[in-house]
Amino acid sequence: MKIRAGHCGAILAAGLLLINAGAFAGAVVTKGNKAEVGKVTEAGGAVHLKIKYGKVTYKKSKVLWFTTSSRISTFYGAGRMAYKQGKLRVAQVLFTYSAQKELATRQNARRWLTRIKKELRPKPIKLPMPETADSTPKAKSAKEEEAKAAAREKLKDNVIYNAVKDDLVRMERGKLKPYEDEALATAEYYALYFSSSRCGFCHQFTPGLAKAYKGMQRRYRGKFEFILMSFDREEEAWQGYMKQYKMPWPAVKFSQVRRCGLMRYFSGGGIPRLVIVDASGKQIAVGQNKAIEALQDKLKESKKEDQAK
Repeated sequence: MKIRAGHCGAILAAGLLLINAGAFAGAVVTKGNKAEVGKVTEAGGAVHLKIKYGKVTYKKSKVLWFTTSSRISTFYGAGRMAYKQGKLRVAQVLFTYSAQKELATRQNARRWLTRIKKELRPKPIKLPMPETADSTPKAKSAKEEEAKAAAREKLKDNVIYNAVKDDLVRMERGKLKPYEDEALATAEYYALYFSSSRCGFCHQFTPGLAKAYKGMQRRYRGKFEFILMSFDREEEAWQGYMKQYKMPWPAVKFSQVRRCGLMRYFSGGGIPRLVIVDASGKQIAVGQNKAIEALQDKLKESKKEDQAK
C-alpha cells in the first residue's frame, strides 16, 4: 500500500509496519522520506531497525535522521523529538506518518504539520529604505543622545526615582525578580503603600487595592506606580504577604526598606496607608480609598492634557 505524503512533496514508501507502543525504542527517517519506528541500533556504516515483523537495514548514506531514545515508540513521539532538535523536514515526515497511521495522535499530528508548514515558508526580504537627512546613522545617533540627555536631566528632579533606584523587586510567578528602574522613571505620580502581613486591616484592604491597581494600569499605564513600603519584621513574612495577594506592584527590598528615605519621611500614621506623591516628592493625598480617588483624579487631568497637546 502506497502512502501519499502531500506535505512532504514526496511519495512515502510502501510496506509500513505498525508496532506495539512501548515495545521498541527509536526511529529512522531516510532521505527518500520513508519513516520506521522500532528498535534502532548502529553498527559500522549501517543503521539497523528491528520492527515487529522483521528487520530492516539502511546504509548511513541513505539515512536522513535516526534516534535511539528509549522514550520513542510512536511516529508522533519521534516527530516531537525531531522538532525540538530543529529538524523540521524530518519532523514533517514523521508527523505525516502519524497523521495517517496513528489514530490516537492523528489530530495533534495534523496541527504540528500546519505549524511546520508555516515555519518552512520563506520569509520576505525587507529592502532598506532610502536614507534621508534625518535617517542617516549620524542623525539618528545625535537624536538618541539628545533624548537620553533630556531624560537624565528630568530624572535629576525625580525625588522618588532617586530614592528607590536599584532597590526595587517584584513578585512574578511566586519568585522575587529585580524591577526595571526605567519603568519607574516614566511615572508622574507614585502611591507609597505602607503595609504589613501582621496587620489584619491590611489583609482586608490589599485585595481591593490590587484590583483597583490593575484597572488603573489598563487606562493609565506608565503614568503612575505603586511601591510597597513594608513594616514586616521577617523577610519570609514579607515575601509570603506579596505572594498571597499576587501584588502586581514593586516593593522596596526587605534589606533596604528601613534605610529608605521615603520610609522615614512619609511613614507617620497607622496602616494600611497610601501616600500619593508626585515625582518631586510633593504630597497630594494620604489615606486609603480617598487617596486612590485623588490619584485617579490626577491621572484623568494628566490624560486630558496629553490629548489636548
